[in-house]
Amino acid sequence: MSLAALDERLVKRRMAKHTRRTYAEVAGRLFRANPDTGDAPTADAVIAFAETATRGRPIGTVLPTRAAVKHYLIAALGFSEEEAQEALPSARGRPHRLRDSLSPEQLTTYYRVIDTLRPGAVRTILALLPRTGLRIGEACGMRASSVEQRGNTTLLRFRGKGDKERVVPLTTAAKAALTEYLEAFHLSDDYLFPGLMRGHLTPEAVRKTMRRLRTVSPSLGEITPHVLRHTWATGALRAGVDLRTVQAAMGHSSVNTTMRYLHPDTDMLVAAMERAGG
Repeated sequence: MSLAALDERLVKRRMAKHTRRTYAEVAGRLFRANPDTGDAPTADAVIAFAETATRGRPIGTVLPTRAAVKHYLIAALGFSEEEAQEALPSARGRPHRLRDSLSPEQLTTYYRVIDTLRPGAVRTILALLPRTGLRIGEACGMRASSVEQRGNTTLLRFRGKGDKERVVPLTTAAKAALTEYLEAFHLSDDYLFPGLMRGHLTPEAVRKTMRRLRTVSPSLGEITPHVLRHTWATGALRAGVDLRTVQAAMGHSSVNTTMRYLHPDTDMLVAAMERAGG
């Protein structure tokens, strides 16, 4: 019952399937940690679980765990948003190693490698991610109707994380990759990137191909879809795009979140020092 209430809340908030799955896994751990509390662990037990599960953990573990527990408190135990935020431990966590973006040289290698892949949805998504800053769930779940033309500009209009409307204009290279895909695959499905059976292509299908890329080209390092999102943000910074514009393009509610995606490389730091030193 409680897990069903949690999933119902996540569905209403239009959260991606993989996010709902992650939160359900956290809730499952909560129930296993409290086997004697029946179908609905008490608020005290839930909060104690959150404190134990996040203590000394990397921030990348703390944040989804904390978010899952917060949604559980609201959906299953009737907490308000403010009450849940106040009851939970802070999201400090153990400092996590920065998730690097690809260097310009790595990005060149990346594009060369994905050009060798079989044409199709996966290759197109891999071509779009570092050129748009899209989340992998947003890209995979994109509707065919999301592609709009405004004069000479092609853009994607969709509802992203938190049910916020996003508009992402495509660069010349991103537009070329999408156009090649659309011309080769005449879509009748509602989804821009339909799955093999039904629904849309899954993020895991894209991640599986990315794991192969790491084997084919070890110089790409621990590349993931989220690394490509960081890569877009860092590229925007390198190009002189202001922080508020990057925030809007990435769909962040807070500019503080955007700042975590920006990784000045050595050349950028040298240029900044030169400007500062006169």
